[in-house]
Amino acid sequence: MANKQYRLTEAEWRFIQEMREMDMEGILDIVIALRVEVKELEKKAESICQMQRASWEREVEQLQKRTDQLRVFEQEIRNTWPQD
Repeated sequence: MANKQYRLTEAEWRFIQEMREMDMEGILDIVIALRVEVKELEKKAESICQMQRASWEREVEQLQKRTDQLRVFEQEIRNTWPQD
């Protein structure tokens, strides 16, 4: 009845039944394993963010350098124009 009420798949229903039959120590082991996995995923996500940030910062530096070069070039061209 509960299976139909919550529209669970057979695998989900079996998992819930197994969880109900487990003692608290078994549930605690699952919670600890999930917590460890979450921490590992958070570390990976932070690492990816740092890599993206570093790449972004390099790109900004390159763009700033190119902008500076173009400004210098523009100024040099202006300096070669005849003064009226």
